Amino acid sequence: MSRESTGDRRHGAAPGRILAFDGLRGVAAAIVVVFHYLCMVHWQYVPGLSVDAPAISHSPLGILWAGHFSVTVFFVLSGFVMATASDRRRDALIANVVVRYQRLAVPVVASCLLAWLLLSLAPSAAMQLADASSSPSVWLTYTHQGAIPGLGVAIADGLLLNFYRGGSKFNNPLWTMQIELIGSIILFVLYWLSAGRMRIILLYTAIPIIFVFFNVYYLSFIIGALFYEYNKAGRVGQAPQWTGLAALVAGVCLGALGEGFWPALLGIETVRSEDPAWISRTLAATLLLYAAFHYRPFRTMLERSVCQFLGRISFSLYLIHVPFLYTLVAGLHLNGALPEWLIVVIYLVVVTLVAILFTRLVDEPNLAYTKTVRAKVPVAMAMMSRGAASAGRLSNAWGLAELARELSAKIRANAQAAVSLLSGAGAALVRWVRDWELPERIPLGKSLAWSARAKGARAFVGRAPAEPAPNTRAPTASGASTPSEPRSESVGEG
Repeated sequence: MSRESTGDRRHGAAPGRILAFDGLRGVAAAIVVVFHYLCMVHWQYVPGLSVDAPAISHSPLGILWAGHFSVTVFFVLSGFVMATASDRRRDALIANVVVRYQRLAVPVVASCLLAWLLLSLAPSAAMQLADASSSPSVWLTYTHQGAIPGLGVAIADGLLLNFYRGGSKFNNPLWTMQIELIGSIILFVLYWLSAGRMRIILLYTAIPIIFVFFNVYYLSFIIGALFYEYNKAGRVGQAPQWTGLAALVAGVCLGALGEGFWPALLGIETVRSEDPAWISRTLAATLLLYAAFHYRPFRTMLERSVCQFLGRISFSLYLIHVPFLYTLVAGLHLNGALPEWLIVVIYLVVVTLVAILFTRLVDEPNLAYTKTVRAKVPVAMAMMSRGAASAGRLSNAWGLAELARELSAKIRANAQAAVSLLSGAGAALVRWVRDWELPERIPLGKSLAWSARAKGARAFVGRAPAEPAPNTRAPTASGASTPSEPRSESVGEG
């Protein structure tokens, strides 16, 4: 639901900025502010908290405090905006994801810090209000009370935990941030994978998959993206004006229907955690977007300064109002000195002023900084790529050096083994020749050849063994002479 560019205000124009969508977002944020006040004090009028909500809560007047419907409007608008961003920067998948997280996380952390401060100042106001009420709202238990966790926990909650768990007890409206981030990533990936007609096919294919397997809120992002695609093709503004009026009436009537209406009407029990009203709200939010775009009186109203002002502070208003309910407003009700209408006025004035400051000090500077982040992401990725390449080169160089060392060691070992083998073979040959029994008479030529072989063998081993001549006989115990036995040595010794 973050405030970003939403297209061009002109009929059927290429994506730019649609001022009526900004105004619609602002009105939806104001409805959420009213909705949460009723959740705390007059929860009987909230269908999601009361099973016996009066009929007015399901009537078109119920649109004035239809908080869950307003959140659905945020999601459809986010689908439109994220489709616009994805289409413009289709190839920048990583940059889109990083920028989207930064866009959401920085204000969320700031809101958690504000909530931590307020809860630390009034750590048990909501619990005391519940104890003092004859029929307390369960909504009063949706926050930390008593021992408030430390500052570090609040920062971690804003940076990571609420995106992972889908909720925060510092600031319970943050349950939508997980859906905002994941829904945006779904669109980034779909747009990165496809273009043209294939993109439309993928978007339509995602509808039944999400409906069956995932939170139906993600349907709002797909519907918003389809609205963007048809608007880009110039097909949204072709219908007659009366279709915009019909869409406005149908959207208000469907959007006001709370949880429990459809099961009671149809006589069924929900088989999933999501009530059928979630689906009808997605349709109603889409109809309101169509009316804001195509029905001139409604579009003119949303483009007026009051709605545009609310649109400018809408994200901040959404993020900061609940901590004041659990602390300031609960304390004022406990005090009992002021009439309720004055408490409501104080509440609305305080959260509006704080939202203005939050917008100027946190939200708008962060929105401006997203451009810097988007520019730095490719640089950081290039540096990481160069670092990985350098690491690869170093790794390759180290691997070659290791291989050279291993080869050198193997060559030395093999050379030493070869020398030992040859030395042993030469020594064995010399001993064999030395101990060989020659005949009594031997021709001179053969005698000279034998002498040359013996001398060559001695020269090979580098020494002349001081041993008896080959025909020397060793005396025996009986005094006779027998040839001396050669020593047994294994090949390789020497």
